[in-house]
Amino acid sequence: DGEIINIDSIAPNKVAGEYIKTLFPGAKLVKPETFFEKSRFDFYIEDNFDKIFLEVKGVTLNVEGQARFPDAPTERGTKHLRGLTELARSGFGAYVLFVIQMADVKYLHPNDVTAPDFGTALREAAAAGVQVLAMDCAVTPDTMEIRLPVLVKL
Repeated sequence: DGEIINIDSIAPNKVAGEYIKTLFPGAKLVKPETFFEKSRFDFYIEDNFDKIFLEVKGVTLNVEGQARFPDAPTERGTKHLRGLTELARSGFGAYVLFVIQMADVKYLHPNDVTAPDFGTALREAAAAGVQVLAMDCAVTPDTMEIRLPVLVKL
């Protein structure tokens, strides 16, 4: 069908960094690659009310219109979700943003077949108050921009 999928592993964090001001319009501080305890998170954000950790996951797998993450087992991704879960339980803002590196998917779903631990950790994170967001992207051969929210089905 000629759909363009961005597979650049650096692109999701780049577009997420640009999108943070839209997601958190009151952000006073945006700091990339911030450690908390033993985990490094993609972004730390402060506004007038909250201290927020945001982890970004780039999604390149499309199965019949379903964006699925991850496309391979990911111990690191599971560790990040467990860290976000602890942050949420400790009163921090905790977000995971799935940047879907293509347009026009129906929804995002954890890839339980490939990485059941990640799916379990994602559901536990959401139950603990971690905000799970997914955005698709407009992709051209030279650009990728966050476009529209995508339904997350846990």
